[in-house]
Amino acid sequence: MADPRTSDPGDQPTVGFMPPAADVSYRYEVLNELGSGGMGIVYKARDRETGAVVALKVLHPEIAAQPQLIERFKTELLLARKITHKNVCRVYDLNRFGSVVAISMEYIEGESLRTLLGRVEGLSTRHGLKIIHQVIAGLAEAHAQSVIHRDLKPENILIAQDGTVKVADFGVARSVETGAPQTGAIVGTPAYMSPEQAEGKSVDARTDIYALGLVMYEMFCGQPAFKGDTSIAVALKQVQELPTPPRQLDPYVPEFIEGAILKCIEKSPAKRFQSAGELDAALTSKREAATVAVSDGREPAMPVRLTRWEPRDGLLVPLAVIGLLLFFVFFPRVSLAPRSQISFDGSVLRRIAQEYVQRFNAPVAGQSQIDTPTFSVLYDYIAARAGATAALEMTNNPVRYWVWRVQWENGTLVDLDNRGTLTNFSRAFSSDISTEKFLTEESRPLAEKAIREFFNVDTATLNLETAGDEFWNGHPVKSFRWSGPNDDYGLKRNYVVRIFGGEIVSLAFFHTFPPDYRRRDSMWQLIPWFALQLVLLILGLFQPQRGDQRSRWRNVVVVFFGVIWGWVVWLAMMGPLVPTTGRSTALIVTGLLALAYGSLTFFALIPIERAVRRTAAAKLSTFSWLCDRRAASEPCGLAILRGTLIGLGLLGMDTFLVWLGTTRLGMSLDSFGVIYLPVRLFVNTTWPGVLAVCYPLVLAVSIALVVALVISVSSRVVSRARLAMFLALILVAAILPGPTIIMAGVQPYFSKIILLLIEVVILACTFTRFDLLTVTAALFTLLFWSENYQLLLMFRPTGAFEEWLAFGVWALVVAGAAAIAFKSSLLAAYRRFATAFQ
Repeated sequence: MADPRTSDPGDQPTVGFMPPAADVSYRYEVLNELGSGGMGIVYKARDRETGAVVALKVLHPEIAAQPQLIERFKTELLLARKITHKNVCRVYDLNRFGSVVAISMEYIEGESLRTLLGRVEGLSTRHGLKIIHQVIAGLAEAHAQSVIHRDLKPENILIAQDGTVKVADFGVARSVETGAPQTGAIVGTPAYMSPEQAEGKSVDARTDIYALGLVMYEMFCGQPAFKGDTSIAVALKQVQELPTPPRQLDPYVPEFIEGAILKCIEKSPAKRFQSAGELDAALTSKREAATVAVSDGREPAMPVRLTRWEPRDGLLVPLAVIGLLLFFVFFPRVSLAPRSQISFDGSVLRRIAQEYVQRFNAPVAGQSQIDTPTFSVLYDYIAARAGATAALEMTNNPVRYWVWRVQWENGTLVDLDNRGTLTNFSRAFSSDISTEKFLTEESRPLAEKAIREFFNVDTATLNLETAGDEFWNGHPVKSFRWSGPNDDYGLKRNYVVRIFGGEIVSLAFFHTFPPDYRRRDSMWQLIPWFALQLVLLILGLFQPQRGDQRSRWRNVVVVFFGVIWGWVVWLAMMGPLVPTTGRSTALIVTGLLALAYGSLTFFALIPIERAVRRTAAAKLSTFSWLCDRRAASEPCGLAILRGTLIGLGLLGMDTFLVWLGTTRLGMSLDSFGVIYLPVRLFVNTTWPGVLAVCYPLVLAVSIALVVALVISVSSRVVSRARLAMFLALILVAAILPGPTIIMAGVQPYFSKIILLLIEVVILACTFTRFDLLTVTAALFTLLFWSENYQLLLMFRPTGAFEEWLAFGVWALVVAGAAAIAFKSSLLAAYRRFATAFQ
């Protein structure tokens, strides 16, 4: 088509141009001249009948005088009008005004790609790909309508002021369907003409692919692929010569772009991309972000789809809605939380425990420490004997899977269930206990009274198994043990009373298993995870360090991991030992463990970062941007928004799969994840809501890095992409049972791997399609919702303020990410709104 379509936005005629024949003015008000080309002159005009501003191409008289050519234009105009894609410039009509023939087309307020290339010497990767993907979209639609362009060049690629790209001038296009002559006449521009065009052979959609390759060459290299003194010389070079590879002209051209260009301009059509879709896939493949080496100090190219919300991303919204619906329906059916609601806070718990201590007339000294012992082995037993559903239904009543423990520094302790009922008491020996010896028969009435008073059980209904002397805590005591019938699927209820000097020093209720029961040990599931950490640590120790800005994210992650790991160690291991080891000792040990884990994380991240940068450097960009001033960039907002939507869909799928596995496929819940973790780490901490945010974030980052590492390494080791992906997914699913105490939280081990494999497939597709930050956001959403919603149900009787606050902060972050992601659109809408009210 014509050269640049830039113009004065005013609608008044421009002085100093030669208007078309007077006959045209009956239908169109010609405003100014836009440019000229080999077929005619293009004007900006207003249609007097519709009032619309159009681009009017008035054909040269020698062309208008050929009736057969005009008839062909009519035919092809009808074909071109079928193309209604947003990236194709619409052709409206062909009109005769006496001897003048004019074609009216959509007017684009903007500039042509030729004008843009005239201002800059080569485009950036990001900007160039943004244009090319839209050109490909327009060509794909035209080819789907069996229309080829035949004269694609920078002059025919128009860029509107809002950035929309439109392919123009399908006036010389020919239909493959019509059987119109495809040989003989040479139509096109020599600098962008395919070899088959130059030789007058038949052409098809691959001709447009060739021309687009030459356009890309000029966009990224800053010069045409072929130059010559005459048009014939250029056409001969199209047939006989190969251009200089782009990276020899500019080493900063990404390898994947060079590969796409060289394949587009293959001399043989059979060796080119066979469709616009294939070219688009090549430009959005897993190699799209592989650019120059990391040491050159430049940022890797950001794929276009990571910088803007695409129409297909809209499918993530219903996915998230469906995921939330599935979660709310099935989570109460696979969680202990609704059956383990907490009806009192720490101060009330201490008061209840103090009242029991006073009833036993026991001494207390020092500060009291709250702990939560768990008995997940009871769940495992019932689930193995009667299934996961029965085990859930027996939560806390009659089988207690965990209890509150209030312990004073002198050794006196009280265990209570979640309703405040006593389950265990033990007192410290002190000088006020009488040393008078009592016979066994004299102590038995006191023991029976204690069983009736505190457990509401008549010992006449129980079996007395032992009664006599026993050494307990270094003192001789009278010990009585009763057991109930083997109910609760074979569990035996036991009641133990110990008496010293006429005082009850120990009172306990607990369950025991049949002698033939052997609990499965799941600790060996951690071996692959620890092995991976060891391998990464060794690799990191022997790899050189880089101090560039892009490694700053690693330092932030290390500090965060160390702090959170120290907190977790304190809650799960050292905190409960304070009454016996002392607070100072526990703090020192906790600090040393946190420092050790932080150091391990630092060195483990080095090979992970290197592996990901070698294969897909851009997939690490937004993740690292969170650690510097670019955290508020649109790509970061898009990654968090997309990841959140994917995570909500994954949340519903995970919950449904766990429900299906535990109710239909003979699986049981992983008691470590559903009992030990929420009780030991969250229930007895001061800020459960804060930990419910930080701990899932640590897990999300860890799992996302493992997914990225294994996929990156496998894509380099195994040549076949699909095989590499399959092997990687199996490996990731086998490694993850260590840290994934929430994802697919089922047993036995191989069932967990199967469910994890399903989820890892989604994560792998997310990483391949998007980037590391998107995967991390998806995982965090899944883990955070699973844990915090469980706490919300448990603490609901006491208000659950922190859990509601955590959800509120999460919602604000997601809303902020959405605002950042659509910042440009929101600002444009705000300007339009403000202008409308001025």
